[in-house]
Amino acid sequence: MNIESRTTRETLIRLGIVTLACAVFCIMFLWDGLVKYPRENLDFAREKFPQEITPIPPMNPLVTRKAIDQIHKSMSLEEVEQVLGEPAFNNDVEVFWVGRTGYIWVKLNRARLVEQSTWEDAQHTRSDLQWQKVGAVVSALLAIIGLAFLIRAARIKVVLDETGLTCNCGRTIEWEHMRSLDTSLYKRKGWVMLHFEHGGTAGQQKLHSFHIAKFKEIVTEVCARKGFDSPFAETEAEQATGSS
Repeated sequence: MNIESRTTRETLIRLGIVTLACAVFCIMFLWDGLVKYPRENLDFAREKFPQEITPIPPMNPLVTRKAIDQIHKSMSLEEVEQVLGEPAFNNDVEVFWVGRTGYIWVKLNRARLVEQSTWEDAQHTRSDLQWQKVGAVVSALLAIIGLAFLIRAARIKVVLDETGLTCNCGRTIEWEHMRSLDTSLYKRKGWVMLHFEHGGTAGQQKLHSFHIAKFKEIVTEVCARKGFDSPFAETEAEQATGSS
């Protein structure tokens, strides 16, 4: 008698789907936060320009809500450029600097000095972009956890032979050391607990039907050999009664 079992295909598929879904969500969050939302914000700012320009101006990392506090009335355009860098649009009357989450608009007077300045939030705010990063981090962590569980499940190996029961290449639970089989949670949880004693020390080994492909064969053989009550007897009796 030799029964060797890996994990169930359903478990691998389920964990694989969860891991893949988390990884996809991570990519989506990153794409939205790093590419899509900033690009839409840039398009939002370009629509405010007095005239269409090409090529598309790059987003300026110096342009933030706090940067507007450094722009004061009567500053020269050169002084503003020292703070914000080169503008995205300039027609000598209106000047725009575009950032990731908004833009700064400056109106110049005839002397090319600042007459008005304001900050305008774009379609996607700084908070929106931050939440995308948070979502990416969380989904990445979940994907890593899912991958760890997937690898762990793929490495499951249970062997039942004349020596006893060996789980995941660990210590073999020999037949003479097996004491009882707790099946009280089988119908509700899908697992049984094998109690054993070795060298005066009691231990237990969980056998889960969701994780062991040949779970029924292994548990049936243990029950038959040791005289334990089978968790399948009641279920099979109920099925026989229902079919009759």
